[in-house]
Amino acid sequence: FPGFEISLEGFEKSWDHYLFLSVKNGKENFTKLHDILYAGSLETFFRKDLPFSPHLTLGRFIKKDTEAKTSDPQPVVFDEPSYNKALAEADKSNLKHITNIDCLTLITLSDDFSKILESENFNLATKGEQDKDI
Repeated sequence: FPGFEISLEGFEKSWDHYLFLSVKNGKENFTKLHDILYAGSLETFFRKDLPFSPHLTLGRFIKKDTEAKTSDPQPVVFDEPSYNKALAEADKSNLKHITNIDCLTLITLSDDFSKILESENFNLATKGEQDKDI
């Protein structure tokens, strides 16, 4: 899969209370990469019930005593005051960024999201290289 350019701009809140910096340009390539990954080695983890929205995660805003597990995502208690504060700060910073996506890092998180248990990097094809499946 070839590397590609994206621009990040604007914010959105996910169903499970993450604050995302949205991908404005480059969504099509992100979606293609997502579909390739979840049709291959990550197929067992694909959640058809959750729509894919290309993004950069800025934070998660749930009440401190809320239990959240990566293995069984469920609705959790939203910490709206903290979310609103973070969104206001992010809005003030006028976050806009253009970058090239040339590497993919897959990580395995602990069930409580506190530790990275495994990580592996995959370089995407550069211009001139033949497209390859990941």
